[in-house]
Amino acid sequence: LPGTARASVTISRSPVAQYGRELSFLLGYPHGCIEQTISKAFPQLYFADLAKQLSANTYFVRAGDSDLNPATNIRQAIQAVEGLQTQNGGFVMWPGMVATPGESNRSKSNVDEWASAYALHFLAEAQEAGYEVRPSVLSSAIDYLTMLTNNPATEESVTFDETGGRSVQKVASRTSIYALYALSVAGKPNRSAMNYYKSAAVRDVATQGSAAKQNTGFLTTDCRYLLASTFFRIGDTRSYTALLPKQFSDNTTGRQTGGSYASPLRNLALVLDALVDTDRDNIQIPALVRQLSGALKQTNYLNTQEAAFAFLALGKLSRQTANSTATATLTAGSKSLGAMTGPLLNLKRVPTNGPLLLSAKGTGNVYYFAQSEGIPSNGKIAEEDNGLRVRREYLNGDGKLLSGIRQNDLVVVKITLSSTNGLNIENVVITDLLPAGLEIENPRLTEARDMPWIKTPSQPDHFDLRDDRINFYTTATGTEKTFYYLGRAVSKGRFVVGAVSADAMYNGEYRSYNGAGVVTIR
Repeated sequence: LPGTARASVTISRSPVAQYGRELSFLLGYPHGCIEQTISKAFPQLYFADLAKQLSANTYFVRAGDSDLNPATNIRQAIQAVEGLQTQNGGFVMWPGMVATPGESNRSKSNVDEWASAYALHFLAEAQEAGYEVRPSVLSSAIDYLTMLTNNPATEESVTFDETGGRSVQKVASRTSIYALYALSVAGKPNRSAMNYYKSAAVRDVATQGSAAKQNTGFLTTDCRYLLASTFFRIGDTRSYTALLPKQFSDNTTGRQTGGSYASPLRNLALVLDALVDTDRDNIQIPALVRQLSGALKQTNYLNTQEAAFAFLALGKLSRQTANSTATATLTAGSKSLGAMTGPLLNLKRVPTNGPLLLSAKGTGNVYYFAQSEGIPSNGKIAEEDNGLRVRREYLNGDGKLLSGIRQNDLVVVKITLSSTNGLNIENVVITDLLPAGLEIENPRLTEARDMPWIKTPSQPDHFDLRDDRINFYTTATGTEKTFYYLGRAVSKGRFVVGAVSADAMYNGEYRSYNGAGVVTIR
């Protein structure tokens, strides 16, 4: 639409700038479970200046100087993470899952094991960077992950061979191996568990190709890199050399929506991040960088795990700008838009109606990151069901479909969700956009009260109420789930209704959009 197009350009001497898409995506991600909170804050430990510049381009800053303060954001993230720790030392995904004083510790079953390891990894590096982390939180997290890794665990890995044949194998738990790595970062390695998995890896090599291998959990390639890096961190270079694969290969397919959140891109990024942090001079790093950079260019979708580890790995590797004296100028036609004379220049608004010319002088390289956005002129939203099916209905107080809405009417909004393939899809966010004439009065109808027809409504893991929408976070299953909330028609008029959407936050292939249109309030 005319007037809605905006574009920005960041120019820098540092190669980190070319990964601005990943950082910008993280800074502007609109949801906030513990994993996403950490993923937003983690890069800001190392790239505060770039984060401050790119924040001006994200959706929550509309004008003037950026109000993002990376140090404040990191401290707030630390506090948020600390508040999600349970009595047993693990961490839950959402506020409200932690038992309050006097309650039984129901939250033990809600602990997310991968997020717990991710939390310790982040808190340990934040403390090393000079941020204050409560010692009791670190100690409890270390105790929890030590107990977790003391119990050998496996997970199912789906792989495909050259002919397209699909197989499901039991492999050593990626969560357990990552937890061992996080413990080593925190300075409290679990050596006995590390040695157990090392011996399992040795058995894998000895039994490779035999039927015996199919009956035991073995280490995937990414786990071998991660376990090798864990040994390197404690000074055991012999085990590191023995475990480290000759090259990286991963036949993992798809993205896990929960569990260890594995995906081909995340596994590669995590491997590179671990190597860069432990053995910066490893000869495999250049090849891994090329592999990851190529994968990032080819993908149109990233989840927060992929973006965070990719940016950390590539960013840490390219932080050094050597003795660059490069300067650069950006022009549109004959008009100069700005000149970079220092290490970085961020131009918040550049013309969108013509070509731009970037010229450079001096010694060294110049990197840039450009992005543009706008509202599509056709205003149409394609309806689709890919792995998920979400639907919305407007009902009256008797549970009947509304034939019309009058000002001051109460409207019961019914939302149903299911997976179309019958599988459980974890970490799904349902977003219902409200027409401007409707306001939420009760965000979650859980009791019958005057509406006895509402039977056993589903309970989300978490819900988030905003001015123009409500978000429910849940797991989609083959059995339909039903959520209700109560709205009130506050204004007369004809209003655009946004689609109700369901998206798997860690796998963009699973999504459903339905019900965009117009509603009239008389």
